[in-house]
Amino acid sequence: MDDRRRQTRDRSLSGQSVLSVRRAMKGWHALMLVVLASPSAALTPLSVPLPGNLVEVPVAAPGEVFIPPAILDIPEDKHGDLVKLGRRIFIDTANLARRYGGNQLSCTHCHLSEGRKPNAAPMWAAWGRYPRPGDTPGTVQTFEAQIQDCFHFNLNGQSPPLDSPEMQALVAYSQWLATNAPTRAELPGQGFGAGGALAGAPRGVAAASGSAKRGHALYRAQCLTCHGANGQGIARQTAGYQFPPLWGANSYSAGSKLARPAVLAAYLQANMPLGRGGSLSAQHAADIAAYVLAQPRPADPRIGLLQRMRDTR
Repeated sequence: MDDRRRQTRDRSLSGQSVLSVRRAMKGWHALMLVVLASPSAALTPLSVPLPGNLVEVPVAAPGEVFIPPAILDIPEDKHGDLVKLGRRIFIDTANLARRYGGNQLSCTHCHLSEGRKPNAAPMWAAWGRYPRPGDTPGTVQTFEAQIQDCFHFNLNGQSPPLDSPEMQALVAYSQWLATNAPTRAELPGQGFGAGGALAGAPRGVAAASGSAKRGHALYRAQCLTCHGANGQGIARQTAGYQFPPLWGANSYSAGSKLARPAVLAAYLQANMPLGRGGSLSAQHAADIAAYVLAQPRPADPRIGLLQRMRDTR
């Protein structure tokens, strides 16, 4: 008998609790209606204009490109420590390799997503292509020499020695990203820029037709938010940049591969605006590239002052 009374009382209390919750919810609904109906509760309009037209952005199909290992897969040993150091240097080159840098850029400003992103010169695709024949007949280009060139032509600094901790760490990180990647193979997504199917035209043709005048208007519409009206990017509070400068003293030099119109146009079309790679047409990418490369930047360090003076006559 006592058990039955206790169960009846519990059900009564439970019913009262449910009823209280329902009443509370009705009260909140009424309050929300009052707030939404109030003129002072009007939503603040966005200060950033939204795009008027939606653009279909092509993406890589599953299995189309190589997927590098996850960060959590870095081994917990001495080699893993070197890989982790290399990743940190790759992301924050301006601080962690500042003795060899010259303009406070970092590797990941060009090799996007920590060297992982396809069509942004991913390190998993680069590692297996070296050593290979150099540009000069009879020479061989090594992966370490390529890193040295990046410091020299893109960071406007000094080439780190082969036995330096910075060099060893960057090599270890790149090698780890290429774990299980095919070697001596042309991998989809390698290099700067997408293939001809995405570009819609040969790279040389698209770049040759670029107009700096049209590119100026496109730059203001597509690039200004991150890179600024003067192309100087957005600096961090510490050394380095959140978004890199595209021209001027702190940008890459005229000796960089990205200073070649065809390469820059393909890179822009595949990767920019950030998060919307593939949304630019080949013509628009070529126009923006023409405008960016028409602006001043550090000279190619391989060309002496006298030669540059003769070229400007």
